[in-house]
Amino acid sequence: MSIEVRDHVSIAVKLENFGMAAPCGFAILPHNLATATSKGDLRQHVGSDTVRILLLGNNIPHAEIFDEDDQPAYLQQYGFEWYGPTLFISAGIILQN
Repeated sequence: MSIEVRDHVSIAVKLENFGMAAPCGFAILPHNLATATSKGDLRQHVGSDTVRILLLGNNIPHAEIFDEDDQPAYLQQYGFEWYGPTLFISAGIILQN
């Protein structure tokens, strides 16, 4: 097994280039922050809203980098890996009866 070390783009610098303030503490960042060339290119995962609700529900402090009216577009990535375990478990239960 080999280990690869790479430099990562500075989150604070990237957000400042888009005219946004860097968050203090825990924050949910857009998926493509390192590769986006403008604020309009940013994409957030669909599950980020669920994570925000869980953080709020459990009183975990976090910073919001976007306003409610200025949210980036959502990135939906659905695949067959979600259906595989469901079908396997369902088939196992049916076979036992």
